[in-house]
Amino acid sequence: MKLKWLALGLALFPTVALSKGAKETNACPAWLANLPAAVPECPQGVSVLPETYPAAAVLVSDTGYSGRDEKFAQGFVEKVLLAAGNQPPLVLLPVSDSTYASIRARVRALAGNNPERAAWLGSLRQVPGIAYTWQQDYFESFAGTNGQPVLRPVFGYYNKGPDDVTGVHGAELFQNVMRSARSCGFTEGLALRDPGTEQIPGTSGGNIEALPGGLCLVGDDSFTVDTEDRHWNAYAEQACGPDKRNRIKVPTSWLAVGHVDEIMRLVPNQNRPAPCNFSVSLASPRKAIELLRAQPNDMFLDFPEVPGESPAVTKTRRSSQHEPLSRFCGIANSQSSPPKSPGRRQNELPPVMRGVWNLLFFPWAQADTGGPDPTLGCSSSTNQAVVSAWDRDAGQLRSYNELVQAEMDRLRELLHGKLKERFPQCEPDFIDLPNLFMGEALVEGENGARSLPRHTGKSILPNAANAVSINNTVISPEPGNAAFREGIEAAYSAAGIQPEFIDTFDFAHQGQGNLHCVTHTIHTCRPRTQLAGER
Repeated sequence: MKLKWLALGLALFPTVALSKGAKETNACPAWLANLPAAVPECPQGVSVLPETYPAAAVLVSDTGYSGRDEKFAQGFVEKVLLAAGNQPPLVLLPVSDSTYASIRARVRALAGNNPERAAWLGSLRQVPGIAYTWQQDYFESFAGTNGQPVLRPVFGYYNKGPDDVTGVHGAELFQNVMRSARSCGFTEGLALRDPGTEQIPGTSGGNIEALPGGLCLVGDDSFTVDTEDRHWNAYAEQACGPDKRNRIKVPTSWLAVGHVDEIMRLVPNQNRPAPCNFSVSLASPRKAIELLRAQPNDMFLDFPEVPGESPAVTKTRRSSQHEPLSRFCGIANSQSSPPKSPGRRQNELPPVMRGVWNLLFFPWAQADTGGPDPTLGCSSSTNQAVVSAWDRDAGQLRSYNELVQAEMDRLRELLHGKLKERFPQCEPDFIDLPNLFMGEALVEGENGARSLPRHTGKSILPNAANAVSINNTVISPEPGNAAFREGIEAAYSAAGIQPEFIDTFDFAHQGQGNLHCVTHTIHTCRPRTQLAGER
């Protein structure tokens, strides 16, 4: 899992020792030393930059949740450089020697004799140390007053004991990143400190995001709750600055990994004039069902080809290995091929409890009663089977996702109001990205009211909101469903954005994270012009 729970992290986070003798170059992309006039000015003060600012650097490892995968790192670097063009970011690569060599070979072939691409090879820099999957989380990048990035480690990762693997990642990897980036003008800032959270998810870098106008978002997950939100405010002040008007508290505690980057993304919008030239994309179960209804006869699962595996094997393997997808498959399969018997124990339960039973234990319950194999159900199910399960609310599928959609609608309304205050001349634009979630049984309240349980929500398929923006390109996780993919492409194309996809299922989605979580994009800005009255 993309877990920041430390005890589980020791067992689940993959660790691979990288070459200590990695060769580094002091070369930096030339444009970073003399920022072009087209680079936007820095916001006032030191803050997290919105992801619509140019990328000064990107990080990606070759060690994913499912193990070493140099093809993933190679593919991501390729897409980044193609999107960046003649202003390549510094590409920081905590990867093995063999992966680094393969990336250099691929970039050399891509660049060819094109003079605009000649700087691509010089932008690559291997970072020695320990391989780590979740590059987004152990530090966060801010904008300094001189425009160059300020990197701040997350204290929860950074200052653990010698036996704590997560602490080793934070301490060693962060310092190796700093050594690799310092020659390009990047500086180290104060650590982001835990103000009394129950665990470290809330303080991770993936839980801090920015919007234009100086707005800063921090999710509410893991912070000790009191009437004044003192712990959340203490951390948000470190991340967002002293002005409380800039801080937006995002409801993320219903997610298993309660980070803002799991449910929203800021993207450029080339079809709107500045300063309104951006859109906010949000995860949307409503959009997912709308797209599935429009293409009912398509197969529900449509993964890219995996080398050495047939499409049928890929579907079966992934739908059995990934717990939320496996549970979902059982629910979808129950609609297309009902089990012979619901089982005595389920018949003895009241209707509400039977729904809870199906949600939590359906795959195993069906195996016990001679019903269909849930993994085979996903391999052969159409979009219509999923829509049917939704319409019948099998396993509380619709009820759960409608409550998720209500959370997203409230977040949209909140962000709309905040952006309208900062940009009264703009009508804030939102893009719905298809996504369905699975979680545990809904919490029953008074008068029949139900709510989402805490810390259980997980994406069934790779989450398009967990994406990376490089100039006018958005690199998204391959969603594993053709209708979803076409819907994402249409939405981004309508905003003048180039959509790109990369298969993240084994590298990141298996661990409950995605593309934004396993990478880190560091942005830059031009120093502000000194205005009258400013200090």
